[in-house]
Amino acid sequence: MTKDVLIAALVSAQTFAVAAESPATPAATPAAATPAEKDVKNPLKITGSFGVLGSKKKVGGVTVIALPSKEVSIESKADGTFEIEAPQGTTILTYKKDGYVSGQVLLEPNQKDIGNILLEPSAELLGVGVIRARRKVEVSQQSLTRDEVFRVPGTGGDAVSALQTLPSVLPVFPGAANVVVRGSAPEDTKSFYDRLEIPFVFHLGGLGTVIPTRALEGIDFYPGGFSAPYNDAIGATIQLRSENKTPQRTSSEVEIALKQSALYFETPTTAFGESPVGVRAGFRRSYLEIFVPIIKKVAGKNLQLFTVPNITDYQLILDGKHSRGTWQAYLIGAADRLSLVVPAGQANNAEGNAKFSLFNYFEVSGFRYSANLGNGWGLTAVPQQRLVIINQEIFENTVDVRGNRFGLDVTIDKKFSEQFSASAGIRPEHDRTVSKVNAIQLPPTGFTPFFDTDTAQKSSSDVKRNTTTLQAHIDTVWKPDEKIVINPGVAFLQGNTSAQRATDPRFSARWQAFEATSLKLAAGLYSQRPQPQFDSPQYGNPDLTLERARHLVLGVEHNLFADVDVDVQVYDKKLWDITGTATENPLLKYENNIEGRAYGAEILLRKTRKGIWNGWLSYGYSKSERKDPALKVWRTFSFDRPHALNVVGSYRLTGRWEFGARFQYLSGGPYNILNGGVYNQNTGRYRPVAPVPTPVLAVNDGRNPPFAQLDVRTDYDFLFTDWTLTTFFELQNATNRENTVGYRNAPDFSSREPIAGTPIIPNLGIKAVF
Repeated sequence: MTKDVLIAALVSAQTFAVAAESPATPAATPAAATPAEKDVKNPLKITGSFGVLGSKKKVGGVTVIALPSKEVSIESKADGTFEIEAPQGTTILTYKKDGYVSGQVLLEPNQKDIGNILLEPSAELLGVGVIRARRKVEVSQQSLTRDEVFRVPGTGGDAVSALQTLPSVLPVFPGAANVVVRGSAPEDTKSFYDRLEIPFVFHLGGLGTVIPTRALEGIDFYPGGFSAPYNDAIGATIQLRSENKTPQRTSSEVEIALKQSALYFETPTTAFGESPVGVRAGFRRSYLEIFVPIIKKVAGKNLQLFTVPNITDYQLILDGKHSRGTWQAYLIGAADRLSLVVPAGQANNAEGNAKFSLFNYFEVSGFRYSANLGNGWGLTAVPQQRLVIINQEIFENTVDVRGNRFGLDVTIDKKFSEQFSASAGIRPEHDRTVSKVNAIQLPPTGFTPFFDTDTAQKSSSDVKRNTTTLQAHIDTVWKPDEKIVINPGVAFLQGNTSAQRATDPRFSARWQAFEATSLKLAAGLYSQRPQPQFDSPQYGNPDLTLERARHLVLGVEHNLFADVDVDVQVYDKKLWDITGTATENPLLKYENNIEGRAYGAEILLRKTRKGIWNGWLSYGYSKSERKDPALKVWRTFSFDRPHALNVVGSYRLTGRWEFGARFQYLSGGPYNILNGGVYNQNTGRYRPVAPVPTPVLAVNDGRNPPFAQLDVRTDYDFLFTDWTLTTFFELQNATNRENTVGYRNAPDFSSREPIAGTPIIPNLGIKAVF
């Protein structure tokens, strides 16, 4: 040890000894603790919790900071509670979380609990809305969340009506909810609620989807080129999704609007065992029929034959967990009624009136069982039952159909590796149908002006029918590297007879060519069963085959900014063996004799629901035609509209107030140009002069003027301690533009006058959320 080190050690020891012996000496006495040291050694424990104003929801992840030191911070737990050890002298706690208004709490001396702080939502949204469907391998797909659907102006918050703001999704006619997708007929689109097939997704008159938006988590839409699991459809597939999870708390909603009222309730319960079970129930009823006399009086003669349906629907859904996965039980139903009495010119009774009435009802029940079998294997089984009742009387034509369907949807999937997975599914169905029909032979492709209902062939049938059908698929997903996804598959469909059988290969691929850009393609064959009335015994032709289609889709996706994407697609579609009125052998009534073709291009530019504004611009160009089987010439399809433009946007003025608008432009629909009429002495009415030879399909040699409409909507939330009162006001056709949607011909077809679309229509409502 060196001399210097020894001296230093002795000095240190001496200094320590002096300090120990003389604590009163200022230099040797331990310094009194500074305020900062006291604050650290004796922190003040403060507790509290965070919830959402207007809701019973708790908020986790809220950052809490002690002021003025700013040295201590903590985040609230998932249940909203927190405990912070704040330095002595802390006078303020400040809190903040994205999506909510920041704030602070002024502390009283020695305050240890600040209670439950209710956070108010801010104008800044965290990002929800138009998103990709969860199955990323699909090439043509778009999705809407429930929140986005509620806010689309002009749709009344209806899920499937909101789809009409997407490219190449056209209404059957302006204002209708039914959709025409990429040149296919409305009946070519198939709809599901989870794995349950819905017989008809719209209420009569297009008043909305049969399942209210509140009963949905969102909606996935596949306009074409979809993969093998989606079968028995040649147009598009609409997938309505339930929430599929147990609610965390009890909540309810009551909505009252000019068109309808609705109730919704959800709660977790342990009544069925130790594991919580989610219960969701909803009911909705319209009452537009009470406004019909007022509308007729205001509109005058133009709407003397106007009526609206009465609609009702209900839902009951249970969901829970088991040792290997989850389960869900469903009961959903809808009923529509519509009646109209037509003046004496079309009388069918002694009173000089003609009766027109419709009643449609369906009920679907099912049970989904999903299980993780281990080692990458999974199983989903969905037994389901469907009841359909259709009762119609249309000018001496009566239809009474009651059908039961029993089905089982089973899918087994296997993840072999991170690069390869596959699934195989089978769906047998058995139908028992009783139908009584006394009606004219309806043209499958729709009425034309040259179809004479007075002289049309009429059939009477009383049939009990039992049929068994089968759907199956094999679907694979291969990822050779992280930028390429390849999805080959095959779908099999067996219809009501041995002649209705098809095996359809399908293929899609997606390549991330650059960091923000992906290229994609899809191609495949598609089949569907004819509509049941057309291949039924007696009334129809039981020897009809499946209707077929070929889809081809090419596209590119590009991420312009963090929350702005663009999707461009081009498509080509060919259809054949579509059911039409028999021409080769009229005794068969119906034949697979219609061909079709469609092509188009689409662009969707969207900003996700993030920040204070969101919206999208969609444009679609399409051309769709059908080949007349009698004349062998191509005709414009009756639902063809070459141009469709939608601009949708919403802006959050505050966390409580939002304003939105939608502008829609559509090419006018086609119609037949008529050249006078011929008097029929037997019926006492004129019929239009028909071309020779008479076409089976509509000629569609004229086109209505373009349709343009601006819709606006505003929503305001009144936030109370644990519930919210939402008010909304919507104006459809806010500029009161007089759109021509068709023409009314004179009785002798010598002249015509335009039919105006709906005028400005207000819709006001309130919704209480507890």
